[in-house]
Amino acid sequence: RAAERTFQMVTQVAGRAGRGPLGGEVIVQTFNPDHYSIQAASQHDYCAFYDREIRYREELGYPPFCHLANIWVSAEDEEKAKRVAEEVARCLMADTRGDEGFAKGFAGGERCMISGPVPAPLYELRNRYRWLILLKAPDWPPLCETINRGLARMRKATTSVADVRISVDVDPLDML
Repeated sequence: RAAERTFQMVTQVAGRAGRGPLGGEVIVQTFNPDHYSIQAASQHDYCAFYDREIRYREELGYPPFCHLANIWVSAEDEEKAKRVAEEVARCLMADTRGDEGFAKGFAGGERCMISGPVPAPLYELRNRYRWLILLKAPDWPPLCETINRGLARMRKATTSVADVRISVDVDPLDML
């Protein structure tokens, strides 16, 4: 959603700069001045931005054309965070695959696509090591079922997750 946030912020700044009786001027410093979000914001053209952004989201299968969930695993012990994140991913994948192969219903046959675990973009934060698992599904039921069953399986399979935090962010606004 970076393009959306860029368009929103540039438009908001430009709107505030032009409120006074003398008007205003906005200077945006960017490495990518030709990006469609910057171009559309400079013209105050919401429709052009929306048309391009919604097309990209549909092509890539991002909201509102699917649903996403981030599962965050964090711990003070780096190895423990990684080990638990891998176990969470295995428990989630057991639900989408059954014994072998993916359940039917999504691109490639999956009900829910699972990516990760990978180190979070802000890997170490407040003395905790963070791992991220991304889930993607076309509808709410497969996404919720995968999360609920996977975490229930995790609770049964794991004996020691003391000091490990596992949190779920459905349709996240960012990946940080």
